Amino acid sequence: PNPLIAGRYLQDYFENNDSSFESMVRDVLYSTIDKDRDSELLSEIIKICVAPGKSPNLDSIITYNFDDILEYKLKKTGMEIPYKSVFGVGIEIKNGELPIYHVHGYLPESEKLNDSHKITFGENNYHQQYSDIYSWNNIVQINKFRENTCVFIGSSLTDPNIRRLLDIALKQKGNKRKHHYIFKKKIDNKSLSDKLKKILNTPEILNNKNNAGLDFDETIKLLTDIYERFEENDSASFGVQTIWVNDWDEIPRVLKKMRENVA
Repeated sequence: PNPLIAGRYLQDYFENNDSSFESMVRDVLYSTIDKDRDSELLSEIIKICVAPGKSPNLDSIITYNFDDILEYKLKKTGMEIPYKSVFGVGIEIKNGELPIYHVHGYLPESEKLNDSHKITFGENNYHQQYSDIYSWNNIVQINKFRENTCVFIGSSLTDPNIRRLLDIALKQKGNKRKHHYIFKKKIDNKSLSDKLKKILNTPEILNNKNNAGLDFDETIKLLTDIYERFEENDSASFGVQTIWVNDWDEIPRVLKKMRENVA
């Protein structure tokens, strides 16, 4: 089944057997993670985090991940970077602290878990979050989407709730577009070419292709252009401008340019 249905099944199973679903997810989550592994992307994000409240670089971070890798990396810098992990109501953010909002829940590796560490994983969680527009995590996202310029990293912008909240924020600020940015990876033309060749090599389609006089390279370019235009238009409808990269490794370099230009 899709991940939401699988999550619902697993959650029900552990609850019916008096086991902690969040504890089991945490055990699996950290079982293969090497937190000390170098990451150019995380290193660049840490540099952007260095001076919250003292520079205009960063207002806050919203993460849809459960893990505490970002917090771990911030501690490992050896610098006293003031931050606060926010994963529920009643967590106070002091002046000068960088809020890290875990809007789908938070499972720190070494802390004792309690009811405040519930995660949004299964279908029933999504339904609850979707129906409660005034929940703390929905309010945080709407406010940040409305008031700040946001950069989406590692997001496909397909989550129905995120799309809904972006829509709400866009309407609240008067439908001003291209306020946010999202990184998307360009189509791998070789992979697309291989798939298309398999399709076109079927006798019926091959005959139609020959009769239509289609050029293969032109077809690849046309499909790529259509895909990118569709993705750009979809993101733009939420006030999000697309930044295309050929490979994910390009993102840290773009973030560095953004950081240096803003600082």
